[in-house]
Amino acid sequence: MWLYSLLTTAPRFCWPMIRLGVAGREHVPARGPVIVATNHSSFIDPWLVACLFPLQPVHFLVTAKWYERSDFWRWFFDGQYCIPAALEDPVETIGRSVELLRGRAVLGIFPEGRISKDGSIQRGRVGIGWAAALTGVPVVPAALHGSHAVLPRDHRWPRPGRIELRIGPPRVFSAHPDLSPDPGAVRDFVGDVMEDLCRLSGQSARIDAVRPRVAVDLGPSLAGWLERRGAGADGAGPSAQ
Repeated sequence: MWLYSLLTTAPRFCWPMIRLGVAGREHVPARGPVIVATNHSSFIDPWLVACLFPLQPVHFLVTAKWYERSDFWRWFFDGQYCIPAALEDPVETIGRSVELLRGRAVLGIFPEGRISKDGSIQRGRVGIGWAAALTGVPVVPAALHGSHAVLPRDHRWPRPGRIELRIGPPRVFSAHPDLSPDPGAVRDFVGDVMEDLCRLSGQSARIDAVRPRVAVDLGPSLAGWLERRGAGADGAGPSAQ
């Protein structure tokens, strides 16, 4: 859509106000299916990450609270291929993510679930691990450093500054989709992804604080949800744009 194209090219025209540097681009595949895991400390984060995929749109998760705020916000987020995520219903959110990935999409996920108030990485949620396990697609850690200083959560307008997007080698939960993964292994996988983000963003001191604590078994609920949608063990789900 034209709105997505406009917003993802906007960072190029903000130079020299916002100077974006990218390190590790060789770890980014040209196309999906792939999950891009990013720390979240500014409203501009999605568009910075989307610049890595000029050939295919990046589908980001957005909280349902923002998506349902008004007709304008629905139009705005639909125009950017976003997926409304209900924090109180992770099964539907993960299920829709799995459908997109089976359609060879690029899925952008902020494992923290919301924007950090002070720029420090927060504890990760296990949803990204379940999506990775059920599809077998790689998870590319892409850490943003400096976006909070340019546009903090409580500011409306960006300030001049440099933002670095540091990309690490992809992690794969399993070479093939694991339809009944061990919940503890899913939790540990997410912990490793969060550790990557901490190291890449220069926040290694927070590694112990960002690992998920609880191993939740969402396997049976996800299998049932996908089966009802007609995208069970071998279902492809809807095609990604």
